Amino acid sequence: MKRVVTSIVFILLLHGAACSYAEENPSSLIESYHYGLFASAGTDIIGKQTRSKITGGLYSFYGYGFPSLVTGGFSYYSNINKDGIVLTAGVAIGAPGYTSISYKWRLDKQRFFELGVGYAEFFEHRGYYPVIAYEHRL
Repeated sequence: MKRVVTSIVFILLLHGAACSYAEENPSSLIESYHYGLFASAGTDIIGKQTRSKITGGLYSFYGYGFPSLVTGGFSYYSNINKDGIVLTAGVAIGAPGYTSISYKWRLDKQRFFELGVGYAEFFEHRGYYPVIAYEHRL
């Protein structure tokens, strides 16, 4: 139960910081839907995520989806709008800690495909999982 509360508090703090920054810098906000096995910015199969640029290739994110419900963390993109490596660390309801490394291919202006591997600590078990996801940016 302590992990769930800690995860929720972290996600809410991250969400508040990202919303505050986005209000000051609306062009730094990236919203998208993701589908597949464990998109890098969350341990979801389907969901919506919002990323906010911190500096360079570093972004904070929060998202909503299934099965995690709510997720938040940080991602580093070698190039967020083109092909490149993505490194992610975050927390989610159901997954108190996860990290992943993947490669993201740009299919067109709004669509991306991602392939990689992650590691998560779920409440029931911990272990490696595949990252195979499709992203559609709004």
